[in-house]
Amino acid sequence: MIRAAFATIHLLLSPVAAGFAQTAPARLETLDFGFGFYSDATHTLFHDYWNPGAGVEAFVAVPFPLGSLRTGVQQFHNDPLTGSIGFRSRYYHLALDASVYAVGRVRLRAGPEVGIYHMYFDDDNLPDYARSESEFAVGGGLGLDLFPAARWGISALGRYQVVLTERRIHRLMLGAALSYRAGVPGWLRGFLD
Repeated sequence: MIRAAFATIHLLLSPVAAGFAQTAPARLETLDFGFGFYSDATHTLFHDYWNPGAGVEAFVAVPFPLGSLRTGVQQFHNDPLTGSIGFRSRYYHLALDASVYAVGRVRLRAGPEVGIYHMYFDDDNLPDYARSESEFAVGGGLGLDLFPAARWGISALGRYQVVLTERRIHRLMLGAALSYRAGVPGWLRGFLD
């Protein structure tokens, strides 16, 4: 099933990939592991009740003809304001980043993402069934990546996210990330090819 999914995506994206010079390899030869830091740069109704502070994210990305397929988890601790209940949020997401190398080792990437926004509320008085909630979320991101070494990359990032709660949560996040590119073991490449 995994092989079929990779083959289908490859067939759909291959014709468009010919127009992009120096994009990521089409075969699964590398995995990018990364860790990022984010700050919420907006003030919406959500921010009248919570202060998200700084957030962290861990992610893994695999190459595709147009760029990369990325999955990750992002966490913020949203401190309460004006008598609300604080909560930790974890955003489990999947993104497709189209990318193009601008100059040398500088890459520009952008793309959509979807995921689940899970909230854990910090109130021991709440019953167990009410201490967590999950909602769908959608968004998109833009990244400027620099690869000073063959395996290491640093990124400046911007992400927009809408959490599909009854009253939508809109967030614009700015951040930075560090990534490491590792080779895929031969046995796994053989399985997926």
